Amino acid sequence: AKSSDTVCLGTPGYAAPEQWGGNGQTDSRTDIYCLCTTLYHLVTGVEPRPSEMRPIRQINPNLSSGLEDIILRCTMLNPQDRYQSCEEVYYALEHYEELEHSYRRMLKNRVRLLGVMSGLCVLMASGAVYGFVMESKTRNSSYDVYLAQAEEYSSADQEKKLEGYRNAVNLNPSDERAYLSLISYLTSDGVYSTEDDIAMSSILYGTTSENTTNESVFKTNPKGYSEFSFEMGNAYFFYYDGSIKTAKTEAKKWFDHVLELGQEEERKTKRAEIYSRIGGYYETLGTVDITGEKDASTYAELWEDLTLLGDNQGSDLGNDVTLLTLYSEILYQIDSNAVGLLKNGISAEVLEEEIDSLLSKAALVESRENTEALLAKVEERGAIAKRTIDTASAYQNAGGISEADTVKSEE
Repeated sequence: AKSSDTVCLGTPGYAAPEQWGGNGQTDSRTDIYCLCTTLYHLVTGVEPRPSEMRPIRQINPNLSSGLEDIILRCTMLNPQDRYQSCEEVYYALEHYEELEHSYRRMLKNRVRLLGVMSGLCVLMASGAVYGFVMESKTRNSSYDVYLAQAEEYSSADQEKKLEGYRNAVNLNPSDERAYLSLISYLTSDGVYSTEDDIAMSSILYGTTSENTTNESVFKTNPKGYSEFSFEMGNAYFFYYDGSIKTAKTEAKKWFDHVLELGQEEERKTKRAEIYSRIGGYYETLGTVDITGEKDASTYAELWEDLTLLGDNQGSDLGNDVTLLTLYSEILYQIDSNAVGLLKNGISAEVLEEEIDSLLSKAALVESRENTEALLAKVEERGAIAKRTIDTASAYQNAGGISEADTVKSEE
């Protein structure tokens, strides 16, 4: 670290103590001090002098109390007590009105008014605490402010939400919270669309001031990047509305990141491993294999994974939409690879038992607005898979399966 390149220079009053007193190393916080001593002179007309700078409102009571707080913090003698980056100063100056004493009093009065108007005392108390916490975050953490603003905007204000997430990520690309909140928002309607994917990519692969991508900085936080990779894998695997093959192969890429990093608990790691292998089947088996001539060991692994996914997944997933989507995927895989599974030792009876088991589990899910269509899709895929198995089994028993006679339905 630098320790001896600071020399005594600068005009006393405008120069930071570490410049003219030889006390410490100069850095960006030194520039912040110099900026605000100049700002002090501009707004008061009084030349700053060491140890004689008074709060600006003692010189001119008409000046902003918020601006006064900013200048006082920027000109603290100890660099640790100042804003720590130019980005924080920029944000504070843009929002100086929020630091006004009158503004804070207004916020407090609003909280009191809400408390009077509502009988929900506990809820209002929580709201008051939240308001004060947010006020504190506004003063102390620009990242938290940007993130909170993004989360507070409604879905109708998507551009503002995305801008809030982008600002937070640009300020600290290694913090996982904005990325996780963003992917949660983009999948909250049960769909991860191509437009959602473009929005995510524009933020994740955006460039930093050091001309690297946000993702490359994010990777320096392996735990956070692993958690985000798992959620991105889920987004593609369960919610992507593009082609099935793209969805599963992209999901595989993200689940592979989880496995490479080794940061997740055993339950998540096991799911990532199985989902990754299923994504791989779309490459090794193709979306549909009507000949069943692929490697027998691959079909054996596929069947093992499908049955593992079908067993005891409810408590693991904890989400009816995700659970039904998984059942639909298993049924699709059975339907698409029925010929190969039959040719490689999985009997029609075993296949149909698995289908019936999945349909029975799906029937236990309550039909609601967000599950009604998925329940119908599971039932439809179950029926199609059974017909495919009956047809393939009949041809197999007759001595062979003809590609011309086996017609598969694709999404």
